[in-house]
Amino acid sequence: MGSTLLLAAVAAAAGQASPPTGCGGLPWCDPDAHIDDRITSLLSVMTIAEKISQLQTSHTGPAMPGEGNASNHGYIQRLGLETYATSECLHGVLSSIANTTVFPQSISLAATWDKELLQEVGEVIGTEARGLKNGFDAGGPNGQLPNLTRTPPAVTCLSPQVNIVRDPRWGRAQETYGESPTLTGLLAKRMVAGLQGNDSTYYRVAAMPKHFDAYGGATSRHHRSPTEVTVSWRDWVETFRPVWRHLLGNDETAAAATMCSYNTLCVVDNYSQSCPGPSHGPPTCADKALLTDLLRGQWEWKGYVMSDAGAIKFIETDHEWAPSQPDAAADALAAGADLALGGGCDPSNQPPGCVSFGALGEALQRGLVNQTQIDTAVGRTLRARFRLGLMDPPTRNPYSSIPRSIVNSWKHRELAVTAAQRSVVLLQNRVQVLPILHQPASIGVVGPNAMLQAYGNYEGTNVNYTTVLEGIRRDFPSATFAPGCDMASNDTSKIAAAVAVAMSSEVTIAVMGIDTTQENEGGTRVAIELPGVQHQLLDALRETKTTLVLVLVGGSAMAIPDEKEGVDTIVWAGYGGEEAGTGLADVLFGRVVPSGRLPITFYHDTASLAPFESYNMSGGGRTFRYLQQEPLWYFGAGESYASFDYGNLVSDSPINTCGSINLSVIVTRLAVSPAIDALSADEVVEVYVATELTDAHESGGGGDTTLPSGMLPLPRLRLADFAKVRDLKVGEGRTVQFVLTPEVMAVVNPVDRAGWEVRSGKLRVWVGGRQPTIAEVQSGPRSGAVGGLLTETISLVGATRPLASCTDPTAPFLSNSKD
Repeated sequence: MGSTLLLAAVAAAAGQASPPTGCGGLPWCDPDAHIDDRITSLLSVMTIAEKISQLQTSHTGPAMPGEGNASNHGYIQRLGLETYATSECLHGVLSSIANTTVFPQSISLAATWDKELLQEVGEVIGTEARGLKNGFDAGGPNGQLPNLTRTPPAVTCLSPQVNIVRDPRWGRAQETYGESPTLTGLLAKRMVAGLQGNDSTYYRVAAMPKHFDAYGGATSRHHRSPTEVTVSWRDWVETFRPVWRHLLGNDETAAAATMCSYNTLCVVDNYSQSCPGPSHGPPTCADKALLTDLLRGQWEWKGYVMSDAGAIKFIETDHEWAPSQPDAAADALAAGADLALGGGCDPSNQPPGCVSFGALGEALQRGLVNQTQIDTAVGRTLRARFRLGLMDPPTRNPYSSIPRSIVNSWKHRELAVTAAQRSVVLLQNRVQVLPILHQPASIGVVGPNAMLQAYGNYEGTNVNYTTVLEGIRRDFPSATFAPGCDMASNDTSKIAAAVAVAMSSEVTIAVMGIDTTQENEGGTRVAIELPGVQHQLLDALRETKTTLVLVLVGGSAMAIPDEKEGVDTIVWAGYGGEEAGTGLADVLFGRVVPSGRLPITFYHDTASLAPFESYNMSGGGRTFRYLQQEPLWYFGAGESYASFDYGNLVSDSPINTCGSINLSVIVTRLAVSPAIDALSADEVVEVYVATELTDAHESGGGGDTTLPSGMLPLPRLRLADFAKVRDLKVGEGRTVQFVLTPEVMAVVNPVDRAGWEVRSGKLRVWVGGRQPTIAEVQSGPRSGAVGGLLTETISLVGATRPLASCTDPTAPFLSNSKD
């Protein structure tokens, strides 16, 4: 929600807050009153100007003195309302007043494939945000003032970022959980749970997953807007919408808020169609079918919608959807947007005067909006504030006791180390160069990323961090270093010094890749090959015949076909956060067995990618689900120092089209060597499915199994579920169980926008430590073992059923049409 509210200074002796000025014993002041009554009561004492002031927020900036108006972002002293504030909390709290714990960037958190870890990380981030707020509320030199004019630390987190990576060139891929709706949805649900907490009355912090919806394309005219997205109804429902159903439902696990995105959204039946200009579809923040009919209607979500920064202004200035700022504000409010990030009234604005929801006053005067619409939007934001406990005595809210001293505590830094360790992906280790268990005569470190602050963007705030070079030097203080080249420069003059380091070293660790100058919110990579002269540097290093370990830093896929062939050992380190160097060194030197898996596909080269602007998933061979060419590394790939065996796959078959499949497999750790066997080792069990449809006689159900031509092609593969098996001992066999629900078996029928259906036929299942290759899906065995995977074919019998008839309406993948 991006707002905070302070009742009054905490009474030190009783730990109570005195009632807000102007409370008058009204129900909104009573913590025991029903939340709906509290909202209605508070609205009844606010002027229209004060209400409009509640519909704007900002990241930072001092509150303006004076009562509510359209420029002060919600400060109303007489009611005890502080300035609204929101915070970036993607992988750590962005703070101007303290060092906070910076975890690995989101894409690296996704590489852990660890649901429990994501929830733990969310808990720490939420705890630190609340600790900062509690310390501020306690007063002191840097605390809140009696007149409430200081902007408080936020307890609303703009996190997680759950857009699907359809193309590795996208500059914001690093902020996401990758290319799979299933991986993203299950990890994001745990992150939201960690952030918001499990109290039935209060949120720890309010989570705001972003950006709704289908965000992730090229910018065409201005900084980030407008992005004009044309997507088929099938791709929208099948790829971009499922993750949101994990987060925006009508139950207690739902996120408190979401953010509407910069782009327009033109949903078509096929890619030969288009939407009328100039913006080719409504901006999402002005899309009633999206924000009201779908979110509040079909999904029955109770949260509020905040616009991305400037997005409501852009409805006029960039998208040219509305003729003026009052019209843009009216369009957004009518669509279901409740809060604007940015806005207000100031002569320096562009356009001058009142912009975004700052123009609602004029819109009201002109009859473009009414007070009922304003009350509805304000009421939705107030609901989140009541859930945050910001209007209640601190003793009522369990999160008010979190101390400021917990921020970046030793315990939190230890979790950052654990997250960094688990995020490391061992891509290949052909001659077992890793782990480095012996004492090399010398180690050299080269590469432009060896000294990088490996945070990624939208990071937390911490000046204390460990680079890769520093992590290595903790083990080998005498390790020599030369960068060899700059990140993207064509200057080759530094290569000779790096070659000299390699020639004098028994082991050379080359730390290459990309950084946030190459991938960021405002930019998209043109190519996925290594930038600058990094390839030439690696060629020169290979000529030295040194033992070479290539470490790739960066938040998206890189095309390195020559290096895959010519370098025996390659690691993807992503952006490891404040303990990036520590976590990586623990893996390199054998204190930790790597267990990371890729959350994205590493493609062979840029030429194999579809045009960036295209949202056509199947036609472009996008992501592992529609992959058409052998990649360098598959989604889900990642090696281990340990060895695991899969056996005794047991599944239900046949099952009814509305049934669930109980699936189990035994994972056993095998002996490798005494040194490796002594280490704790984790394994990621991945479950994939693919749908095959057969005739009625073969299916045995007598149902209609004719596949409408409009449903083709089906995805070649879908991730059904996954589990991180912790701390397997050598010789131990552990049973891992899954339940594959109808949502997993359903396919999208785009004919007449019929939606998700469960159809009779065959469901192929693969279970193991990786996904099956293109060849294994096309022509591999239908049951048994293949390349360390176990596979089974399960019969689905009975008539075709709409998914809605099989499952609870709140099920994650239940989706209907946006008309």
